[in-house]
Amino acid sequence: MRLDEYYALLQKALASPFGVVVDASEPYAARCIRRRFYYIRESARQQGDTSFDKLSFFVMGNGEVWIVKRDILAPRSTEDGYPVVGTREVQPGEIPERFTPRGKGKPRPRRYIPFGFF
Repeated sequence: MRLDEYYALLQKALASPFGVVVDASEPYAARCIRRRFYYIRESARQQGDTSFDKLSFFVMGNGEVWIVKRDILAPRSTEDGYPVVGTREVQPGEIPERFTPRGKGKPRPRRYIPFGFF
């Protein structure tokens, strides 16, 4: 496809009520097409055109690229599902003497360097 055809597809997706589906021949081609859409959207942003920011690009397993308007997608949930039983403040006597940063408390194994290889 030529660059102007990609732009025409993005404009068509903006004009449609939900979006458009681009049927590629295989999943690899669909990923390449999606990458081209990302490039075009980023180039438009750099030129001050944010109209394509309303679109999301999805690659389906059958080799299709879906260009969908973001306002019709279900909003992402901010709830993580972890229940919190309660909270309390830390008391001065509970603070440990030394905090070890994550991953720093375990000694690393020494790498074996063969003899004569320095």
